Amino acid sequence: MKVYPDRPCIYHQEKLIARHVRNYDRHEVNQRKDRATQRRIRAARFPQIKTLEQFKWNWPKKINKIQVQNLFRLNFIKHKSNVVLLGGVGLGKTHLPQPSGIRHV
Repeated sequence: MKVYPDRPCIYHQEKLIARHVRNYDRHEVNQRKDRATQRRIRAARFPQIKTLEQFKWNWPKKINKIQVQNLFRLNFIKHKSNVVLLGGVGLGKTHLPQPSGIRHV
């Protein structure tokens, strides 16, 4: 058997090809998951895409940040409970549920 040092053997070529196929498959699966997530977000019809980081915690002054962040764990769903956000105009009642919905879509 002749050995050509400048060319990889067939075994190594097959391993390389298999690695590329696995990487391509992973990439394809990730893209499908991303598209499915985007489709669910569009179907939810959120008015705007908002994140929890965008929320201004310094307004309103009486908001309980720890309690709001605890709601994002969605434990109330396991207990078959509801959450009702009450407050005046511009306090974030629409903003706060959106990041949770987007994260769990």
